[in-house]
Amino acid sequence: MNWTIPLIVIELLLSPISLRSQWTQIGWPYNGGVCAIESVPNGAGGTNLVAGIVQQASEAHVSTNNGANWSTISSLAKVDIRCFAVLGKKIYAGGWDGQVFVSTATE
Repeated sequence: MNWTIPLIVIELLLSPISLRSQWTQIGWPYNGGVCAIESVPNGAGGTNLVAGIVQQASEAHVSTNNGANWSTISSLAKVDIRCFAVLGKKIYAGGWDGQVFVSTATE
């Protein structure tokens, strides 16, 4: 079967969806690539962002203002965090070397 026509139709159907999305870069003052990011409840009815980075400094960071400013999560300093998960009020962080951390607050 020739897949050219079905693929073109799919592309045309999906094109308007991708054209509506706009991405804006937020401030990221740290060296290293972001390998995990998650929104978490902050206990005051809003959300914070947590992010894990790798490369020059393996650590985790939190933003309380939608990514405008970031600070280091001191209890996860020098830990190579690769993923986050939120379950209820608990935040789980998975490290590269098999570590798993849990917190009920983002500091």
